[in-house]
Amino acid sequence: MLACSGTVLLFGLDRIYLEYLAYAGVPLALLTGVYTAWLLKQARGRSWSEDGLLEAKMIFEMVVVGAGGVLLMASPGILSMLIFAILMAVVASHAHGTVIKPQLETLH
Repeated sequence: MLACSGTVLLFGLDRIYLEYLAYAGVPLALLTGVYTAWLLKQARGRSWSEDGLLEAKMIFEMVVVGAGGVLLMASPGILSMLIFAILMAVVASHAHGTVIKPQLETLH
């Protein structure tokens, strides 16, 4: 998607193609999050492999990050940047507990 968007911008193609790419990119991004959660659940012995809500958590994180990005594009300003930074800190903290921390556990 990024390469296609770059091609549209680089060659000065009609900007309507960016809208079409967005329509395709949003569902693909959500599917990427769900697929990542599914892959993480395959790692037996880790605490996340037993989390029944991992897919929902990953989708929620992706929606929060996407909303922050849309907020920055829609209304650039100090308040938007502050809200975006807070959203990113919350998602990073949750990701640390969901993904990074279990990777540091010893396998038994």
